Amino acid sequence: MSLRHIVTLVLLLLAGTARGADLLTVYQQAAATNPQLRAAAAKLRAAREKRPQALAGLLPTLSASGTLKRRRFKELNSSTPSTQSTDKLASLDLTQPLFRWDRWIQLKESDSEIAQAEAEYAAAQQDLMVLVAERYFKVLDALDSVAFAQAEKASIGRQLDQATQRFDVGLIAITDVKAAQARYDLSVSREIQALSQLVEAKDSLREVAGQYYEELAPLREDLKLARPDPAIPEKWIETAEKQNLKVLAAQAASETARQEVRRQRAGHLPTLDLNAQTSYIDTNFGGIAPLKRHDSEVGVQLNVPLYTGGLVSSKTREAHNLFQQATERLEQEVRAAELNTRNAFRGVVTDIAQVKALGESLESTRVAVEAEKAGFEVGTRTVVDVLNAQRENYLARLNYARARYLYVVDRLRLKQAAGTLSVADLQAVNDALGATPAAKSK
Repeated sequence: MSLRHIVTLVLLLLAGTARGADLLTVYQQAAATNPQLRAAAAKLRAAREKRPQALAGLLPTLSASGTLKRRRFKELNSSTPSTQSTDKLASLDLTQPLFRWDRWIQLKESDSEIAQAEAEYAAAQQDLMVLVAERYFKVLDALDSVAFAQAEKASIGRQLDQATQRFDVGLIAITDVKAAQARYDLSVSREIQALSQLVEAKDSLREVAGQYYEELAPLREDLKLARPDPAIPEKWIETAEKQNLKVLAAQAASETARQEVRRQRAGHLPTLDLNAQTSYIDTNFGGIAPLKRHDSEVGVQLNVPLYTGGLVSSKTREAHNLFQQATERLEQEVRAAELNTRNAFRGVVTDIAQVKALGESLESTRVAVEAEKAGFEVGTRTVVDVLNAQRENYLARLNYARARYLYVVDRLRLKQAAGTLSVADLQAVNDALGATPAAKSK
């Protein structure tokens, strides 16, 4: 694919996109349209219906029924004409559970199911925050790669022109011109690759946010680097064990499974219900014995399970095994939270050191480029030496920008692992962004 085709593709993708946006704007758009978050919200709404369903099993049930019949009577051994009658029957039935232990347990179980869904929804929100930040800064990184690739190509182009001129007057050998030409061709290839990666990065951001963005606010140069507070990972791990949302969801799932064991075991217990009925009967029996009655009755019904074919015991064993499974998953989530917290903490500390080290390398690589250029002018350095120094300088600038992006994202990952990530943290990152080019032009 040629450079012209890549550029055309980029322009086509950007046609009809949203204007400049910052991180918070992109997240708000994603939160409103992201299918995974909306699915988690629907799951939470569904889980909240568990409690009224469980409560309904403890409340009285009232039902009404009625029958209307038209009957015809004909005596076969008689010449009398057939007779007809209309029968009416209406009843009202009330049942109030008095002792249903399994339903009381189900009510408690519904609370833990709701708690699990709430934790999973909050975890989905945090996942989306981190995902948006990762892809936002991936686009910025791709933009930097394009800018550096174009700057490098332009610089190598100037060196190629200069080498050609010096060769024409006999100051350098043809090998220097060939080397510069090879580097220039390679820079064109890198520019094409950078443009392709930019398209891919924008596609990734669109997948999570639902639309393309023409411009994104860049990270300001005066970004402050702050070490994690508290400054020791153990404190963060303690917080993660208490607040990590995936751990909380696993705890709620384990509690649900524990209550399910109790509910299934309650199948061995007797049940007691209060029953009341009132009925109205109006029947004629063909005029032979008309009957009109209004009956009422009230009583209690006791049901004692004696033998169910082993069903209750089997379901209890099944629930117990599922409880063990949920307990093991909880342990796994605790371990994963500890690992993620340690890694994120270590990542933030490492990122700070990397940003500082790479920041210092910017000046040293720039000075090295100037020195190589001066040596080339007096003939002590070749054009390859100059190109190598320039390449090191561009890589240092690119790696410096990447280290800053990684620092910002790793801070969000650390708070996510600890379970404390919120929109306020995204706002803090947003405050560290500059204005988009579109906003600057207004």
